[in-house]
Amino acid sequence: MAKKFREQIPIPLPETEKGTIGIESLSIIIEKVKNLKINCIAIGPGLGFHKKTSEFVKLLIKAVNIPVIIDADAINALSEEPLILKNISAPIILTPHTGELARLLNTKIETIEKNRIKTIEDFTKLYPCVLVLKGAHSLTGYKKNIFMNITGNSGMATAGSGDVLAGMIASLTGQGRSIFDAAKLAVFLHGTSGDIAAGKKNKISITATDILNNIPGAISELINYSPSNKSSQSGDCSPLISTKDNSYSLGDLIEIPAYYNL
Repeated sequence: MAKKFREQIPIPLPETEKGTIGIESLSIIIEKVKNLKINCIAIGPGLGFHKKTSEFVKLLIKAVNIPVIIDADAINALSEEPLILKNISAPIILTPHTGELARLLNTKIETIEKNRIKTIEDFTKLYPCVLVLKGAHSLTGYKKNIFMNITGNSGMATAGSGDVLAGMIASLTGQGRSIFDAAKLAVFLHGTSGDIAAGKKNKISITATDILNNIPGAISELINYSPSNKSSQSGDCSPLISTKDNSYSLGDLIEIPAYYNL
């Protein structure tokens, strides 16, 4: 696997007998965070499940004070002890789909689907984190500040798509954006990347790699729709809608990404 990496720097870590990250990895990662001045962590994709791995996840988020994006199996690990989220100093972004959030809240999927906005409000009041609830029209929220994303398509419901999103949030967070702005922008760009991929191929054939490869195109679309170019744009382009009465077109919302320096 390491041979496939071109830009990343893989670090060997102790494993459990099942090949998942062992609890002995904690001290190594903490050291790397300090020595390499790492400013963001994403954990969960491909993590796997093991008792020691779950313990590693919980100890890690308690040990660091940099932003942590928690996805996939790391969310499942937290479902064993969600109250940990109340007593940590690290800024947290959780990126569950409905099933993962149901496990975290010990409730039914149907309950969340019927009350997605209220679920986010209640959850983020209880736990100080940004929540990205993935699905058709993903929601990004913190307390009553909730945005609905309307980019993306059904073809993005494919293996690895959420992993790409977690990486995008980590990248934007690592570039110095606030965790809320990073999450909101990443969700929009992720959906736009999927839409570009669908236009080039079709929804049925989209893979996570297609989404990844079209991120530059999604960023270009955002750059090209800058406030200075408003007069040359046409059509209704509304990537995000507030849950409040106000709605925002891309031309309006771009004034938030304007300080993203894209």
